[in-house]
Amino acid sequence: MNRQTMRRLYGISAAMMILAAALAGCGSNASSEKAPAAPSESAVETSAQSGGQARELSEETAASETEVKEEETKVEGTKEQETAEETTAGQTEAEAAAAEEPESASDEAVEKDPDKEASDADDGIPVYVISQRMLYEYDQFEGEYKQLSGSEYECAYLTDEAAKEYPALDKALNEEADRRIKRFEEEFNLLTGECRSMIEEGYPLYAPLTANSYIHVHRADGTLFSYLACADSYLGGAHGDYGYGGYTFDTKTGKALKLEDLVKDIPALGELVIEKLKLDYDERIFFESYQDTIRAGFDEKKTQDDPDIAFTVEPDGISFWFEPYLLAAYASGMQTVHIRFEEAPELFKPICTEGAEENYSIEMEDYVPLKADVEQNGTTDEILVYGDMSEYGEYQSLHVQVNGKDCTAEDAYFYRFSPVYIRAYEHDILLVDTITDNDYHVMYTFDLRENGAVYFGSENSAFGGEIPERFKEDEDIGSLRFPPADTSHFRLWTRYDLLSTLSASRWYSIGAQDVLIPETAYYDISNDYFELTTLIDMELDRIDEESDEVAEEAVTVPKGTKLKFFRSDCETYTDLKDKDGNVWRVKMDEKEDWPPEINGRGISECFDGIMFAG
Repeated sequence: MNRQTMRRLYGISAAMMILAAALAGCGSNASSEKAPAAPSESAVETSAQSGGQARELSEETAASETEVKEEETKVEGTKEQETAEETTAGQTEAEAAAAEEPESASDEAVEKDPDKEASDADDGIPVYVISQRMLYEYDQFEGEYKQLSGSEYECAYLTDEAAKEYPALDKALNEEADRRIKRFEEEFNLLTGECRSMIEEGYPLYAPLTANSYIHVHRADGTLFSYLACADSYLGGAHGDYGYGGYTFDTKTGKALKLEDLVKDIPALGELVIEKLKLDYDERIFFESYQDTIRAGFDEKKTQDDPDIAFTVEPDGISFWFEPYLLAAYASGMQTVHIRFEEAPELFKPICTEGAEENYSIEMEDYVPLKADVEQNGTTDEILVYGDMSEYGEYQSLHVQVNGKDCTAEDAYFYRFSPVYIRAYEHDILLVDTITDNDYHVMYTFDLRENGAVYFGSENSAFGGEIPERFKEDEDIGSLRFPPADTSHFRLWTRYDLLSTLSASRWYSIGAQDVLIPETAYYDISNDYFELTTLIDMELDRIDEESDEVAEEAVTVPKGTKLKFFRSDCETYTDLKDKDGNVWRVKMDEKEDWPPEINGRGISECFDGIMFAG
């Protein structure tokens, strides 16, 4: 029984089948780093977010990692766009050697070509942001005001700085985003029209008709940018449907890459995929013709009738994503295959491995397994993240499975979650950013090991970043997501609650000995809208902004002084800045009950303008 026949059995109309086919495709085109420098001593003394405590390593691991030195040099210079031919061929070892600086003053001076030096410089990581747009249609239905249709979809963009460094990739992602926006607006209109037709014809509407697509970036470096688009839909049948699309771009040229751009022998890779499926799944779940389907999808001379196989490229390998009905029945779910480059190096072109970062992050989707080599011992492991949902729609626990072995955060409570797998300095870490009541974020941290996961704990923090200029006046943006693309420098946000309720953030890195290393002892506080006014004369320490040390002690700040929030450790003090740029430190009394006090006075006696969220 083919895929189209099975869809008809579930009562899907012809128009809806066209929509389902569009969703299922979802775009099927598709140097070793050193540990970051240690933070200041005061910063190390603070507790790290999303884990709370520094992880203790085994003596053997700790001994080896103490030998890691701070990165000695960084190549500077602007990046000029290379040609597509240079990118495909990749940088040769000879070119890399020619572009390096002499290691010491005694080395023979080499006259370098400035253009060549700029083009061969380390490109860094194209930091990105995911935007989500939402479309909903409501109307009177059977005497009630109900949702008829809906669409949530995401687009990938570069940050402002990354867009300047990678203009070709920025252009390619912007064009792809424009296509997605147009496509989902058309599909939403089709859904809404189909829903109204169903109502007019007396067809039962069990739930709103929906078409959604979410993006999860699997690789972002100076060579490749690859993401998985996960689509789901409900079109009025017995159950919903879902599908996958893989998008891979050449970071330098912006070219959308196909499998033939990455693989030397596509049919041989198809045979390897078949062998992997036999090892990873019970072959009885597959259709009898599943091997023919695979071979047709990996045929170098395939036609438009042959299936497109969704794939993503990770730093260590390539993954293939098989949606329901392609190889097996809906009840069997989806199947994934991950092939590490080292398993069959003869099959892959140099572009696959050149520029791949050793420290990286991969966005995961809930309930969708990610295959990776946990603990880097040459095996492929399966990581799965999911939650237990109550009848009221909230999750009441969080599960992380590694190779089927479960680790549960029983204290979890949330409505949505975004897991991120991080490979950094021989650690495998899972950070799960969750959203609970009032859009409050809680981060859950797990250490991943081949024999299971270890739950570290939770903190009130969330991934964040600077909003790109292009989004600041875009009213159609529902939300923005800032995954930690660069594991050596990313931002976490937390809730500040000492003198008001505000957002605060600081920069972190994944370190060799800690789960998360804060770069400063304080958080920067976001505040562009309101200020505090002193109600009394206050003796405060003036802080040097650069050194974060006391410049003058017990200076009188007169009544009526207007102060803006600046930064805080979110526990004991808050730094406020006056109109002249002076930074004043307000220390909180050690006190557990509410309200907090400053030198024995309630905060409302000291300041006007304090605002707390409920």
